[in-house]
Amino acid sequence: MAAFCLCVLLLWAGILVVTNSTMTTAEPPQCSYTVTNNNKLGLQIEINPPGNYTLTVFEEGRPQTGKKIQTDHLKQIPVGKTGHLKPCTDYSLSVSFINDAGNEIFCHSTENKFRTDPMSKGDVKETSCIPGYVCYGSDWDISSSISTPNKHLVKQCRNDSQTVCVRPANEDICSDLNVTFTSGSCVNSSFSFTKSISVDFLNPSEIQQIEPTGLPAEITTTLPKCKNLSVSYTCSEKHNPDVVKLSELEPFTDYNCTGLILQNNTSINKTTPSVQVRVVCDLTITYTKNDSTSTSIEFSWTTTSKNCQQELPNFHKLSYDCSCQKHSPKPATSPDGGTCVVTGLNPYTDYKCRVGAKYNEIQVSTGVKLM
Repeated sequence: MAAFCLCVLLLWAGILVVTNSTMTTAEPPQCSYTVTNNNKLGLQIEINPPGNYTLTVFEEGRPQTGKKIQTDHLKQIPVGKTGHLKPCTDYSLSVSFINDAGNEIFCHSTENKFRTDPMSKGDVKETSCIPGYVCYGSDWDISSSISTPNKHLVKQCRNDSQTVCVRPANEDICSDLNVTFTSGSCVNSSFSFTKSISVDFLNPSEIQQIEPTGLPAEITTTLPKCKNLSVSYTCSEKHNPDVVKLSELEPFTDYNCTGLILQNNTSINKTTPSVQVRVVCDLTITYTKNDSTSTSIEFSWTTTSKNCQQELPNFHKLSYDCSCQKHSPKPATSPDGGTCVVTGLNPYTDYKCRVGAKYNEIQVSTGVKLM
């Protein structure tokens, strides 16, 4: 029996030629890399042969997508600070390229795991990025290296993990803010920066303001512990452009009040958020005299206020209506009391009488019934 063979027919110049051939599969190109630690530049990855490769660096213990670096025909690629890696952190490395058929081919190495170097204080510099924040930049990814004593708000600068910013709290104003950086898992590798925080960092939205509950009006503010720091408030009614001081506020009136922040009685160009103020004075009407005839009644009263007593004599818009059942009210205008006489009553008839208080012609208290 004839041996089976794979034959190829070649037609050349009209001559039929038969040749024997053996089918072979081309070996994929091989690549390899070595890792060298350079304390100043980070890790140096040397790849053979040179070409377009993709380096993917995975942080140990974190399954998220690795950081990718394109080699662009470089033979040596620095990975470390310039690769936006974290200091003193364990990583694994994968090197691959895509062949003409679109397949990803991985390179071989005996050193695909490494730890980055510790970070020193000279690797971090104070910089500017976000107004109202203290910012620090580095060639390292320092997003997880920073810490503050009171867990201040920390932001990355423009999505750049190499610059992080801390917003000082109002409690830091006129004192020092301490920020600590730690090099990953390295022991005894921490260092700190101390920044003196001026009133320029004051965030008015964090100032606590307690609206007044009586007159004369006072708005209680919680300010940083700075010397000669104060707030000067001005107020205005909703539909009235006139501006008044806190000491000029009237009761039973709606105001919007805003405070100008001063240091040594000089504005620092910052204002507090607006505070809605309406002081409701608790008026207590007490009857002091009651005389009656068969057709009239005369009664007197005094007015006191627990939360507005000091200003009560100045309530010139405060007035009273004296009335008995089914009889027209009689006006009285004295702020802290008065006397009323109601006439035209029927003899031997019971009446319910009362005094009601009004401010600016709007009723604010119905008073107490007088039988």
